[in-house]
Amino acid sequence: MKKLYAAGFTLALSFLASHHAFAQKTDQIIGGYTTLTFSSTFLDFTQESGITVTDLGGNALLNGIDILPGAQGAIDLQTGVTNVVFKGGLQAVYLGKVTVRVENLILHANETSSAITGDVIENGTLLGRQEIFVVNRNPDLSLPLQVKNGVLTLPTLSLGLSPNFVTQLSKIIGPLVNAGTVIATAAPIAVVVPDTPAAR
Repeated sequence: MKKLYAAGFTLALSFLASHHAFAQKTDQIIGGYTTLTFSSTFLDFTQESGITVTDLGGNALLNGIDILPGAQGAIDLQTGVTNVVFKGGLQAVYLGKVTVRVENLILHANETSSAITGDVIENGTLLGRQEIFVVNRNPDLSLPLQVKNGVLTLPTLSLGLSPNFVTQLSKIIGPLVNAGTVIATAAPIAVVVPDTPAAR
């Protein structure tokens, strides 16, 4: 099975498991973007708790939306196995004193589960890489994934905070939400080309 690799990019691609014995063929993701939209319920709760969620530049999320710009990565269209690194990220400021940043996000999707990990930084101190989001499978997805005119557009994916990240946040800023509770959706669009030496 050909190993997949990651290098810069697009949010989300969480895919249905395939139980067929396909020989994997890796295609390259060379650009695109993902629209990350937080639920109003989650944003209202964080605001009431003294937490402000912004992009990494400190800009407020207009209508709860953060755009994660294009990148590079790899995907197997037959199985949905994906490994992609995102540009951008998020930060949460608690009572104007504690800042938690999540950056260098990486999507890890295999044939049975999908998650997004990231570097967690508290007030400038790196706490390490942790699983941030659990990516829920979308029943509207079917395999193999279809690329049209070099573009792969996926149905909206739902994201919940992972148990480990919820525990970490609770230690820093207090109770937030239950692990697995859907707090955001992601709408990924990726530019995909066949894997060739010239595309690398």
